Amino acid sequence: MEPSNPLAAWYVAFYMALNNNIKEAYSFIDNTRQKNPNNLFSVNMLLLKYSLQKKKMEALGLLTDEIKQFTWDDYILPWYFTDCYALIDEREQSIKWLERAVEWGFINYPYLSEIDPYLENIRGEERFKKLMERVKYEWENFEV
Repeated sequence: MEPSNPLAAWYVAFYMALNNNIKEAYSFIDNTRQKNPNNLFSVNMLLLKYSLQKKKMEALGLLTDEIKQFTWDDYILPWYFTDCYALIDEREQSIKWLERAVEWGFINYPYLSEIDPYLENIRGEERFKKLMERVKYEWENFEV
């Protein structure tokens, strides 16, 4: 909708991948990064690509202190790191970032507990189960 907006481009890439349009997502990521390779969201798109490709060392190499701090302080991006860490089988880090997302108010229980395909390998972890108890409670008791 706004091609020059790096955040919008990041969303496009993420949802392409989430909908199994992997080749299109990779192409989109590569094209976007050529235009603006050092933008935070361009780097995050490359993180997604490496995570989906199971290129663990390359993915971890992108996670500078600056990027991690920016993401930690953001209200929506921690769930994205949750997915990327889960994809490269960094379960403890994945759950740590999910805990942060929940702190920020990301309590979409159905999505986290069942729908998000990238979280499949952490759903059996005790910390995840415990966190989902809290998320479920908050989801079911949310008041507008």
